Amino acid sequence: MRRILMLAATAFAMTATDARDLNAELREETNPVKRIELLEAAAASDDPQARWMAKQRLAFELAQAGEHARAEQAMQLNARLNARSEAVPDDSLVARPAVDAIVARAASEQVVMINEAHHVARTRWLTLSLLAPLRRQGFTHLALEALYEDGDALQKRGHAQTESGYYLQEPVFAELVREALRLGYQLHRYEYQGDAPEQQARETGQAENLHALLRENPKARVLVHAGYAHIYRNDPASLFGVRTMVEEFERLSGVRALTVEQSYLFDRPDRDNNHPAYERGWTAWQRDQGEATPRPFVLLDATGTPWSMKPDVFDISVFLPVAADGAWRSLDGRHRLRTLPDSLCAGQRPCLLEARHADEPAEALPVDRQWLENGEAAALWLPPGCFRLRSISRERAVDDERSICFEPAGKAIDE
Repeated sequence: MRRILMLAATAFAMTATDARDLNAELREETNPVKRIELLEAAAASDDPQARWMAKQRLAFELAQAGEHARAEQAMQLNARLNARSEAVPDDSLVARPAVDAIVARAASEQVVMINEAHHVARTRWLTLSLLAPLRRQGFTHLALEALYEDGDALQKRGHAQTESGYYLQEPVFAELVREALRLGYQLHRYEYQGDAPEQQARETGQAENLHALLRENPKARVLVHAGYAHIYRNDPASLFGVRTMVEEFERLSGVRALTVEQSYLFDRPDRDNNHPAYERGWTAWQRDQGEATPRPFVLLDATGTPWSMKPDVFDISVFLPVAADGAWRSLDGRHRLRTLPDSLCAGQRPCLLEARHADEPAEALPVDRQWLENGEAAALWLPPGCFRLRSISRERAVDDERSICFEPAGKAIDE
């Protein structure tokens, strides 16, 4: 697990010469098609460190381009590492949807912290699904590690854009922000803003920013969306042995957070890399839920308490369903796969398709993206409504722009 936990701290810490050159090239290159091609070339480097760092960045960029399977393949992690030190559920536990179990546990909580794997967009699905029920339960703030800009500025504008944050440029994350604004959450930026390079400074700085939120708003109830091991306690292997964000937050505030781990128990492109606990959990879901639509789930004991693979480290372990058919991208029925005109991209390959809400400006982040390289049919996961479509190729930043509307039944209507 240590290798996974290091990612958030090392994702941009490239030290090899060619890695530094790559960062400089990426800062200059704004065309997303060229950025991906540049990273694909770098991921074939002879330098092992440069190759690994390029694969991390490639995974993030592929996720932003809607290439979720390729993103997970680019940075495939072996979940069986250190598996002997982690619990595997027994057959007495029952599988239930994670949203229901977490909302029930959160009823008396002031702070809930949930993590993600930055290159796995599926780990944002659960937080998106929790927004509405937690808002009804009285949660007031959404704190995002990935948010760069001030939350008040974002709320005034009403949508996220490129400057809002790097990870927010992935469409599911952008939808999470869009939904939080619609529901009336106050968005809060809590990333450390100082110059100290040490990991401890970042963890303590994040905790201080969250503590400040509670000092200013003592009655606030906060959903915190973080990365990887920032929500782990009592785990010396986490983040190089420093005191983590949640440990520092609980020390400063006196508030114990409900911690929800979902960056570990999901299916890997190579099934041999799945954690043994994942296989047990998925078998339980199929046994207990039958034909129910797969969604993030937990395992409950006879008292209704959610199972944790490391109960001293985090409170609840969440399992993600198998992703093979891509059905998770409906986001619990919010979106539907929409067929688009064949004329898009004008025969250019590779090509990136984007769809934005018609009532949002060009700077707004897309609702969905699709990477077209060979003979794939153009199709995006979109809700009902009207959208502006844009295609981008290697040679031109914008090849084609047009408007399109979809009725609730899914029929396309060109404007």
